[in-house]
Amino acid sequence: MYSHLEDYIYELYLKIGITEPKELDLQIVAKKLSVEILDKKKTYMFEDEIFLEPGTESAG
Repeated sequence: MYSHLEDYIYELYLKIGITEPKELDLQIVAKKLSVEILDKKKTYMFEDEIFLEPGTESAG
């Protein structure tokens, strides 16, 4: 049995066409959700924007 959050994420992935583990890449998901990833010196959130610390973009 899955949690409500897991069900939501599963449905979101299906809706944007992500069906394979290889598609679980930050840049691919961001592009499909029409969001832009910005690297900043510190990680923080301001209103509806999340700024990531350099090096957190992708593991591979």
